[in-house]
Amino acid sequence: MSTYAATKHAVIGLSRSAAHDYGRSGLRINAIAPGLVDTEAVLAWKQGAPEGTQAYEAMTPLGRTGRPIEVAEAAAWLLSDRAGYLTGAVLAIDGGMTA
Repeated sequence: MSTYAATKHAVIGLSRSAAHDYGRSGLRINAIAPGLVDTEAVLAWKQGAPEGTQAYEAMTPLGRTGRPIEVAEAAAWLLSDRAGYLTGAVLAIDGGMTA
């Protein structure tokens, strides 16, 4: 877990630093931090070890894993003018796990 945590924090730090450095150039830089999402790998895990994903889902406030479209829609929102005053943020799309 230490390597995973270190790389996750590195991406967050780099995103925030870049947002600071390039904001006056008109660039908005944000990070997306997805939780467990129903990708092919996760779906295979669900089939092979359902008790593991059931335990994760039980801990998640929304009680389920995410859907790829939910991450994609959040990314589309970040790219839109609706998020025009947002930069340097980390958007957790994790069903409330980090709440």
